Amino acid sequence: MISPVFTTYLLQTSLAVSLLVVGVLLIRRPFARIFGAKAAYTLWLIPFLRLILFPLPAQWTLSGYVPG
Repeated sequence: MISPVFTTYLLQTSLAVSLLVVGVLLIRRPFARIFGAKAAYTLWLIPFLRLILFPLPAQWTLSGYVPG
């Protein structure tokens, strides 16, 4: 049996990756015109990295790492 926490993680990851793929598809051509084809292909790393990386802990904030 798959735990509910893991199921939630899978659903959130699937939704995030799907939205990132749509975003890459929308900006790929203008991005390629400005920065070149190699940079446009590099955009595909964004959804791939979201797919393979673990999520940040719920209590994680950037404020502890940014000097202020």
